Amino acid sequence: MASTTKRQFTDEFKRESVARGRLQRKSEESSLVVASPAADTPVSTMASPADQDSEIARLRCELERARMERDMLNTGRGLARLCAAKTGHGMEVVGGS
Repeated sequence: MASTTKRQFTDEFKRESVARGRLQRKSEESSLVVASPAADTPVSTMASPADQDSEIARLRCELERARMERDMLNTGRGLARLCAAKTGHGMEVVGGS
């Protein structure tokens, strides 16, 4: 069995870790977003209703496009399997490396 060595942390690192943990717990309790210490400006998570509506509309369009692409791929695979079954040929990739 491999021996394990105990990791050594500085006192400053320990203090910062405890402080971050406390801040994280407070933010979870109050549902706030905690910015990283390196962030220069605070980030607002609240968007206007108009921004939210436009984002929802954009995401719905994106979802519909993804669903259509998925359906086209599934239909293409189904057609390839049907052709392979009828012709007796496998589903080889032509021109693949």
